[in-house]
Amino acid sequence: MDQPRQNIHQATYRLLQHLARQLQPVATLAQAGMPDQPHPMDTIVELLRQVVTGIEQLHSRLENLEARLDDPAVLRAIKTAIRG
Repeated sequence: MDQPRQNIHQATYRLLQHLARQLQPVATLAQAGMPDQPHPMDTIVELLRQVVTGIEQLHSRLENLEARLDDPAVLRAIKTAIRG
C-alpha cells in the first residue's frame, strides 16, 4: 500500500527528529573535552546552527516552490511541457 504523500512541514519535522536521534551519541562524547581545544559542545552548537539555518532555507524555498505550483499558469506550462 502506498504511503500518503508528506507535506513540507511533516518532512521538516521528520528530518529534525532524525537529526536529534543521530546527535545523542555526539552529545555524550562532547562531555569529555580537552583543555587546549575549543569545547566540543561549542562546535556542536555551531554545527547545529548551520544545519538549522540550512533546513530553514530549504523549507522556505520548498514553500515558495509549492506556492508556485499552485499557480494555474504554471500548471498549464508544466502540462504543456510534458505533452511536448
